[in-house]
Amino acid sequence: PSPTGGPTASPTPSPTRTPTVSPTSAPTSSPITSTPTGSPTRMWQPGNNEADPGELSTSNVQTPGGMYNMLPLNFTVDGETIGPCFCMNEERGVPTTTTAYTVADPAAITDSIFGIMFPNPNTGIYEHAFPEGVVLEKAQRALCGLDSAYGGVQNNPHGQYTARQVQFAIWRFTDNSREGEQYAANPGYFSQQLIDDVENDLLEPVTTTLMLSPSTSTQNFLCIDQTPAGS
Repeated sequence: PSPTGGPTASPTPSPTRTPTVSPTSAPTSSPITSTPTGSPTRMWQPGNNEADPGELSTSNVQTPGGMYNMLPLNFTVDGETIGPCFCMNEERGVPTTTTAYTVADPAAITDSIFGIMFPNPNTGIYEHAFPEGVVLEKAQRALCGLDSAYGGVQNNPHGQYTARQVQFAIWRFTDNSREGEQYAANPGYFSQQLIDDVENDLLEPVTTTLMLSPSTSTQNFLCIDQTPAGS
């Protein structure tokens, strides 16, 4: 979305007024890790109170906060509630609370799931602004910067940024977006420092579960998850 004023609570990605951010509950243990993915360590099966690859969400909670008063989201999958969750596709629409999302298999995640692609000036081939595999890792590092007041990792010395600042940072890597820069003068809206720290790998990746939309018209979401899908 490219607002003409400040963002607003709109079911579409075209906000018209200034957003507000409300805190969400924080994870109870630290999901920060230097290895974002790994081999499964538990049984994938329905009824284990864990979000496992291929399972569908049973509810999507749109909590006040985030970019357009619609984010961060929390998803409930197989009895587990994960989140907060952040948009990985800036140009797509916001889902309804009845939209069933699918837990992504970490082994099947590619950058084609995220953001938009641009034509390479040298080859004319459409591709992401960053090499394959970098987008997800950078988004996980950006989530490390989320303040615990907004659902970030507790007792994290790097957690000093608002949900809005983290979302703009993620969009820089998924969509090569510069949208947040227009709000740089507003405290809590945009942080170039967070983007710089992510680019320089100064923040550790947070463990996450990716929730896939059933439609290419609505956003995919990356959620903080202390027991990530596929672990």
